[in-house]
Amino acid sequence: MSKTVLINTFIAALFAATSLPVSAASDSAEKAIQAAESAIAEAKANNWIWRDTEKFLSEAKAAADKGDDAAAVKLADKARGQAEIAVKQYEHEENMDRSM
Repeated sequence: MSKTVLINTFIAALFAATSLPVSAASDSAEKAIQAAESAIAEAKANNWIWRDTEKFLSEAKAAADKGDDAAAVKLADKARGQAEIAVKQYEHEENMDRSM
C-alpha cells in the first residue's frame, strides 16, 4: 500500500470516529435516566412536578457524562421516584372528595 492510501485511510477513520456519539454513561445509567425522563414527562403532563425532581435528573445526567455510573443511577432513580410519587399525589388530590 502506498503512503497516500494509508494516510487517507487514517484520516477517514479519524473523521468517522469523531462523528460518533460518545457517552461515558453505562447502559444501566442510560436506562435509569430514560426511566426518570419518562416518569417526569407523566408528572409534567399533570402539571404536578415537585421542585427538585428535574434538578436530580440534571445531576444524574452530569454524573453519567463524567462516567460516575453509581451516582447517575442513584440520582436518576431518585428523580424517577419523586416523579412517580408526584403522579400518585396528583391522582389522590384529584379523587379526594372535598364536599362536606
